[in-house]
Amino acid sequence: MTWTHSMLYRGMAGLLVGTSLITLGAPVSAAGGAQGRPWVVGQKTVPYFNRAEAISEVVFVETGRDDDRDGKSDRIRVELTRPNTAPGAKVPLIIHASPYFAQQPRQEWETDFFVPYGYAVATVALPGTDFSTGCADVGGTREVQGSKAVIDWANGRARGFYADGSPADATLWGTGQSAMIGVSWDGTIANAVASTGVEGLKTIVPVAAISSWYDYTRGNGIPFFADHVTFLNDYVSNYFSQTCRDLTPVLQTSSDDPTGNYNKWWSVRDFRINAAKIKASVFVVHGLNDENVKTRQFGEWWSELSRLGVERRLFLHQGEHIEPFYDFGSTYTTPLLQWFDYYLQGLDNGVPQEPQAIIQRENKTWSTDAVWPPAGITDHTLKLTSPWAKPLAA
Repeated sequence: MTWTHSMLYRGMAGLLVGTSLITLGAPVSAAGGAQGRPWVVGQKTVPYFNRAEAISEVVFVETGRDDDRDGKSDRIRVELTRPNTAPGAKVPLIIHASPYFAQQPRQEWETDFFVPYGYAVATVALPGTDFSTGCADVGGTREVQGSKAVIDWANGRARGFYADGSPADATLWGTGQSAMIGVSWDGTIANAVASTGVEGLKTIVPVAAISSWYDYTRGNGIPFFADHVTFLNDYVSNYFSQTCRDLTPVLQTSSDDPTGNYNKWWSVRDFRINAAKIKASVFVVHGLNDENVKTRQFGEWWSELSRLGVERRLFLHQGEHIEPFYDFGSTYTTPLLQWFDYYLQGLDNGVPQEPQAIIQRENKTWSTDAVWPPAGITDHTLKLTSPWAKPLAA
């Protein structure tokens, strides 16, 4: 969806922000409250900025690593779009990090939707993909640290540069409050970065996301596909460096298809292990009919977040492995915008009092639950028997 006129933005305000929303915890304070932020009206953001007048720029953020061994710090390519604010006004940052930008258009829906509401949006190419340097490594430390560097840059802890070599300082326009969002691998990176405990990441929205790469590629220890790690790394890597190309068979060997065992290589890619480090709130989104990233991925992630008391919300739908924006519209974007307003803009919009779960039922109607799993549920044990077994005597 592409909007080009501020009148259109304002006309849609009632549709897009018409209801209130969700979970527990205190909002992050934003300096000056709504003062000096004309995009904030009461305790909500409104579509104040003209998308066509937004500032767009490309920044390269240093990771502090040299994984491609070219003697220079690896750089992450960031396409940034931010509102054309008055001097001194600052906005939070929504990050969509992905390995797929070389295979599909860079522009994502988040830019057109959120920029009018007073958010900067960055699409970020993972290390070794698209035009970022460094090496991809299928959910490992290289990708996680490379993505984390963008949040460090937003908080003045990492260096960024424009293509001409001049410095790019995110603190001039940004509050330092950041979010991550994305579907599939993109949402997986959000889970991964949150599990580092990086300062400045206030919330994540993992959509159809992996919480353990081992469980994604294995079923009871049996690999779903041969050489799956090679396929994934080949699919996304730019292979600018021979070092990165040579890394692929190392990754494949380390994943240990012959035994299917869980080992240290997989533990690095198991983000549940470090969930206790999470400082961000988590808005989990998943399709109940997703046969790619199966529901176990969000289920065990949610259970761990629950055990640790992480501030969280859940949006479950009857779709498969999809981007919910295109299928559910304001049913999805209304709670999502209010979530970001609470955690990134610091608005007291009632989020803690709202239901924890939004669920699409089998008949395609929507309902909410105050907590999830709902109160009053009980566990049942199901036992498998042979279809030829005789029934048990009464």
